[in-house]
Amino acid sequence: MSARSLAIVVVMLLSQSTESSWVEHDEEWFFISALSNSYQPTWHEAREFCFVQGGDLASIRNSEVNEFIRSQLEEDSFDGDVWLGLNDLHQAGSFSWIDGSQSEYENWADEQPSDGNGIFVKLCTYSKMGEWYNEDCGETKSFVCISSSPSEPPNTIPPTDPIEGFCYEGYVAAGNKCFKVVYLDASEKVGREEAVAACKAGPGLNPGLASIHSAVENNAIVQQLPDIIGDNNGLWIGLFTDTHVYNSDDWKWLDNTPVDYTNWIERSDSNYYDFCAEMVTVERYQGQWNFIHCTQNRSYVCQTYKDPNDVIATPPVTSEHNCTDGYSPFGESCFKISEHVVHFEDAEAACIAEGSHLASFQTMAENAFVSNLMLSNDVDNMWLGLRYNNDLKTYYWLDNWHVNFANWGSNQPDFKDGGGCVALQENGQWVDENCNELKHHVCKTTTATPLTTPSTPKGSCPSSNDEFTWVSYGANCYGMPIAKGLQYYWYAEAMCIAQSAHLASIHDRVANDWLVSLAIEHWGTQPNSYWMGLHQTETGAPHSWIDGTAVEFVNWAPGEPSDIDGLELCTRVYMTNYVGTWDDFWCEHTMLPYVCSAPKGNQTSTPTLPGDEPGECPGEEWVHSGSSCLWFGANEFLTWDEAQHECRSRGSSLSSVHSDSENWLIYDGLLKYTDLPSGGRSTWIGLHRPDAGSKFRWTDGSPYDYANWISGEPGIHLCVNVIGSEESLWTTSDCDERKGFVCRTQKDVGPVKRHDTGAVVGGTIGVLLALTMVVVALTFFFKAKKSPVDDAHTNAGVDACMDASTA
Repeated sequence: MSARSLAIVVVMLLSQSTESSWVEHDEEWFFISALSNSYQPTWHEAREFCFVQGGDLASIRNSEVNEFIRSQLEEDSFDGDVWLGLNDLHQAGSFSWIDGSQSEYENWADEQPSDGNGIFVKLCTYSKMGEWYNEDCGETKSFVCISSSPSEPPNTIPPTDPIEGFCYEGYVAAGNKCFKVVYLDASEKVGREEAVAACKAGPGLNPGLASIHSAVENNAIVQQLPDIIGDNNGLWIGLFTDTHVYNSDDWKWLDNTPVDYTNWIERSDSNYYDFCAEMVTVERYQGQWNFIHCTQNRSYVCQTYKDPNDVIATPPVTSEHNCTDGYSPFGESCFKISEHVVHFEDAEAACIAEGSHLASFQTMAENAFVSNLMLSNDVDNMWLGLRYNNDLKTYYWLDNWHVNFANWGSNQPDFKDGGGCVALQENGQWVDENCNELKHHVCKTTTATPLTTPSTPKGSCPSSNDEFTWVSYGANCYGMPIAKGLQYYWYAEAMCIAQSAHLASIHDRVANDWLVSLAIEHWGTQPNSYWMGLHQTETGAPHSWIDGTAVEFVNWAPGEPSDIDGLELCTRVYMTNYVGTWDDFWCEHTMLPYVCSAPKGNQTSTPTLPGDEPGECPGEEWVHSGSSCLWFGANEFLTWDEAQHECRSRGSSLSSVHSDSENWLIYDGLLKYTDLPSGGRSTWIGLHRPDAGSKFRWTDGSPYDYANWISGEPGIHLCVNVIGSEESLWTTSDCDERKGFVCRTQKDVGPVKRHDTGAVVGGTIGVLLALTMVVVALTFFFKAKKSPVDDAHTNAGVDACMDASTA
């Protein structure tokens, strides 16, 4: 029940005695709303009211009942319309009574029933002075209820029985309904009326433009969107209004079903003529709804119902996949919902045992598919593979993917009760939860390749000053004025040139999201956008970056680029409404803040890596580092103790670090041997202490003669990790956190050859024996010539020599 209808029903129940408003006829009781109040609801709201009264909308089985209702209205001098229970909601064009009763009696007015002017898929029936008409169920009228008693307890609208079988090929099921996204090329997109006609010609029961009544149905549509990402126009759905007021009570579905679910995008503006609705396909907002002018051209979403008289027993053919038993395919990935509830750490361990990870989502389509998969398994809350990195104060996916998509719930993440781990709710949104809570979880395998972290070469950016702030990202520097520095487009470009830069170019989604977040943090959201370097040299020319780099990525807002009047040659980035999306705009229309970019300059050499020394490492997966070997477990996530145990099992220890070059080698290895974004590249090394008051020491027993602490460290924790940033800085962390790790062992230089050793030893013994014989001979020679005192000293010397020879 909508908030509006529920409130009216409650008020009416409290303000009058409904029992006294019922009238009896032939052992049936009727509530004729026009006789007692002026409440005029939609057909669906009227039915809800009747159910609260213990009845239903009236069924008229014979002329006597029809005449009784007409006469009651006539006596009250009411000549308006009243809703009845007759409708064709189950099958367009086939009218039946809502309570399932059978009757051959009809009293249609001339030229009735109508087809709804070819627009409405299904219609409801009302009576006017005893004659019947059909109309849009969203219109408001008085109504007639019927019941066996005026004091019946409230009813509940019976659920629709599930229909067995599958949807037609190309459609996705959601309950008894089936949805299909019809995607058209730009030149083929159609207006709303054409979309309605195309959908009505579709297969199945009651085909038409889609109406959406739950998150499950919305998800069934969204999960079909992966192949059309990047299209900046939305999809027609069957929602419309007769008024420009942005209020859910003013909107209706073309199939005359109630508006009991909405998913509007947040917008602060509206157009007086925006009477129709679309589903947005822009990545950040996929699946949300937007109000637009009905004359726009769009692709569209069709729906149909499963037909109980024509059950499709064979499932639609799905694309080939390599999912193992228990995993469900979607795109290039496979997903599996767990049967049991466990802690977050145990959930990831269970996935790893199956050769997978806790799931990451890269699109709203994946999010939607898994949300429906979760609900179909009677699960309403489960762990995802997203975790908070305390070192870098950011979230990262355990399976190495970038966090370039998020679907946080309201006021999330909130770190309530410790937080740090992320769960998917039944509404498809994410919440931050304590990692020790017990939940179901979803595992994922994929053949897709993660986006790579932009390379981070050594180099410098211009120094920030009182007027300009510079920030390093990947191989580039991004600058923005401290104050908003509002400028027209070409003046903004001149300001960037004065900084030896250009208006910013953006070449991937990760950089785009990072930059807009930085801009909002820097300036706030007023004005609501900033200039970037994409532009046209003239009307109709292709868009190009002002710094001459290639256009490899675009992120247009819905309906853009619109190029109104051929004057919108420059581009801005939204910081409100469609956050992060782009809009072509008049270069001299509005003064905006701006962002500059330039490649890093003044390249400096990286630390010299340890020279390679002779010796063998335990295997090919080990990395040579001077006289040592390193093994990177950077894609695994273990506690410090578990990591040390894993290194011991490999005949090594968590790595010690003794110089800038060794420290740099760890960062270099993390870049080469893991696809982790920088937020998840935190890696255990072997430095630790038994308690906060003790000194740090290396697990391999080597001296603690080098450190590279980040500012403010070491802190209170006992174990140490490398953050994995360009500077390869160190920080202390809770030893029970899960991170990657690096093992280290000494190279095997091999045993000394036996015959060489024998020659050396034999030669040494021979020399010692010869010396001994000389000493003995000299002793006898001098014995006769020396005094007893001299003899004593000589004997002492001989003893010393003998000791030396036998040592």
